[in-house]
Amino acid sequence: MRNADQVVVFNSNRALQEQKQERVLTVAPLLAGSSDAATQLRAQVRRIAPYFHVASLAGAPGSGEEQVARALHECCPHRDRTFHLLTAADAERRFAINRLQPVGEGFLYLADTEHLSTTAQAGLLRLMRERAHRPLRLVAYTGKGLKPLLSAGLFNPELANLLGALSITLPPLTERKADLGLLFQTLLDEAARGHITRPPFLSEEFLQALTEQEWPGNLYQMRRAATWLMDSRTGTLQAADLAAALEATGRSKPRDESQHQTRMIPLDHVVQEHIRSVLMACNGNKLRAAEVLGISRSTLYRMLDSVSSYNPFQMAG
Repeated sequence: MRNADQVVVFNSNRALQEQKQERVLTVAPLLAGSSDAATQLRAQVRRIAPYFHVASLAGAPGSGEEQVARALHECCPHRDRTFHLLTAADAERRFAINRLQPVGEGFLYLADTEHLSTTAQAGLLRLMRERAHRPLRLVAYTGKGLKPLLSAGLFNPELANLLGALSITLPPLTERKADLGLLFQTLLDEAARGHITRPPFLSEEFLQALTEQEWPGNLYQMRRAATWLMDSRTGTLQAADLAAALEATGRSKPRDESQHQTRMIPLDHVVQEHIRSVLMACNGNKLRAAEVLGISRSTLYRMLDSVSSYNPFQMAG
């Protein structure tokens, strides 16, 4: 009887674990897969979701950052509360010191934390300091990390420490080779919604070609290819079809189409963003950044001083 009871308990725990995993994949199907990287990522999400309050996501763009944020929301005890997705531009409007708009109860996902202006950082820091009075959970995508911005004085150290207290590293597609077929099929099915015809089939040759690609654009690049194939191909896809899709979408839109919309922000914020982007690309190397910007190092230092001279963090508390 004891052995039988043990088997029942084991099966119940296993069923509960599978149910939790299914809940993750319901809102984050691109986290599916049998690779070690995907398996570990899902396990990490399930492990920390019930307990965390602030977390950051680090990794190359398109590694599933929004999917992970939504999975954390789905698996946390307050998944019935609103999921707020904010870009840096949204944060600029909501978190400006003199016009802070409260988010209220819910779950906040910052999609491009490295582009936050100093005023948006100050407002966010203020919100986090008041978190004890607000049932709010925060996830911030920090890209390849905030270190270059910290070294340039463009990111508040206290805010960086708060965001980095719990960090999840997102695996790129190069670490998920075993999942590529499933991921592409998922994206193809996604692209097929709203079409009358069914999505094309994936041949063995096509699946092999998927694994031979490096996918530097990760899921963003794969989604563009899947959308192009859904619009232009029927039947069974071969390796040549993947090559054609990658060629056709190689110069297509960046991941955030809203970047092409006119943004009603002050000019100094545009300057801040550009300096920030160049420094990130140069891994915080100010000499290299000055060369890229076509200015002297002393001029860059003066620009950095002007960006950081107004320090609203003193007012944020």
